[in-house]
Amino acid sequence: VTAAGQVTENRPALAPMGLAMDSAGKFLFVANQGSFDLSEPGSISVFSVNGATLTEIAGSPFLDESVSATQGSGPVALAVNPAGGTLYAANQFTGTVSEFSIDPNSGALTLLSALDQGVGSSPSGLLAVKTSSASFLYVMNTGSNNITAFTINGDGSLTGIDTFPAGTGPVAAATDSGGNYLFVADKNSNQVSQYKISSTTGFLTANSPAAISTGATPVALAVRSGTSGITSTGGTTEFLYVVNMASGTVSIFSFDSTTGVLGQVGSPVSTFGQPSAIAIR
Repeated sequence: VTAAGQVTENRPALAPMGLAMDSAGKFLFVANQGSFDLSEPGSISVFSVNGATLTEIAGSPFLDESVSATQGSGPVALAVNPAGGTLYAANQFTGTVSEFSIDPNSGALTLLSALDQGVGSSPSGLLAVKTSSASFLYVMNTGSNNITAFTINGDGSLTGIDTFPAGTGPVAAATDSGGNYLFVADKNSNQVSQYKISSTTGFLTANSPAAISTGATPVALAVRSGTSGITSTGGTTEFLYVVNMASGTVSIFSFDSTTGVLGQVGSPVSTFGQPSAIAIR
């Protein structure tokens, strides 16, 4: 045990599930789910990044000290505050989100609150969004088929906003370059739900249509900003890529940055095996 709020373990981490990196590209964070019975506690590993080299920092992996002594938390997804300095972890076993401060020099994590934030059932995805007015955190709750929204305060703490309905089994989300729209992969209903984000309150409003079909079992998605202007609206064309694990494909959608409404581009592209993640550079 180190300083208050910091707990470390020396055993190898079990079941790495999610990744996040700070905006400066200095640290890589890995969510290790662990086991429900605490035979292997869930934790977060932290690595310093030097080019293509990763080095685990002193004290890593870090545990969530707020968790019950008889039940693991099961961290599976991570997000970093757009303003920096704070890491958020979605805990699948307990239906909570933990908040950690990030040491800017070492990358060490310190739990911000002894009481985790309650969300829906089996949270599986996190997305931190910066709009023109504020920053928000959205939690995809796979078990309860909804999205829990929080305001990210200036000190990195979270204030609950509301819970919004999603499709069946929401697992991941992406936003456009301006933080105006939220796209959510609904794993069990083979669709992407699409929402407008209020820049001031963080409230979600279903776009029209509220969802668009994908391939089988969409599990990850990413947005690529476009450069082509749209004369009639003054917006630009952006693109959403959706990974469909069961069908082994990637669905491609385009949208006008002024409306956020998705339209499919061609046929899904085949991949090898069962793709489960995507990154766009």
